[in-house]
Amino acid sequence: DKAREALLESLALNQRNGNLWGIANALHILSGVEWDSDNYAEAKRLGEESLKLSQELGLQWGVALAHQYTAFAAFRLGERDTGLRHMREALRLALDFQIVVYIAEAMTGFIEVKLDAGDAVSAVELLMVVHRHPANWMRRQTARLLARAEKLLLPETFQAAVDRGKRLDLETAARGLLAEYSASPAIIAQPTQTTPAAALQESLTERELEILSGIAEGLSNQEIADRVILALSTVKWYINQLYGKLGVSSRTQAIARARELHLLV
Repeated sequence: DKAREALLESLALNQRNGNLWGIANALHILSGVEWDSDNYAEAKRLGEESLKLSQELGLQWGVALAHQYTAFAAFRLGERDTGLRHMREALRLALDFQIVVYIAEAMTGFIEVKLDAGDAVSAVELLMVVHRHPANWMRRQTARLLARAEKLLLPETFQAAVDRGKRLDLETAARGLLAEYSASPAIIAQPTQTTPAAALQESLTERELEILSGIAEGLSNQEIADRVILALSTVKWYINQLYGKLGVSSRTQAIARARELHLLV
């Protein structure tokens, strides 16, 4: 309660001062506080709000964190596919930018999904990677998950999984998880040829549409960065996001796909 009160005061001060970074940060932590208080609907709302703002600001770490908080809340609300999509993005970004703490956190989300699905052996192997890692700040949660998994397995099976897990390293295990869940049709975020244009357009942020327009005009990445007043690295990150959402791998393909979906005038 004290944390919530302080964060709401911080949020109000940042809003009054126009400090968008501070607003995004306060929203991140508030989402975590609400999740820890079992207020999962509010945690998800705050996570989605922080995600949108972090995307607008180009805060890659903030986007990764917001995806995580939104995913954890969605899981608790029974929204499995939504949770998986957000957790997949959280893990992908954490790996791309080598944010080790976030890699461990995102893996914990997938481990819980595996336990819910009855895949206790795989869950234990991954848990041993995360639970013993110095970057794991969710140690109490991973300990609870280990105890839960142990009850589901024979002692010898559990111990064998523990031993295998001890031989894995965090990044290798994380990339394996990402590949496994990226292959699942239920959570692939990339559009197909049958995706309605309106639905895709809703998934693009205002900033992404602005950058897409610059690409269509033939502007270089630096020229786009100068126009929208963002760092060049941030513009490149947005372009990668666009490619993923459009299901393309080049500027030419992006323009063609966007025109096909009537995203460009």
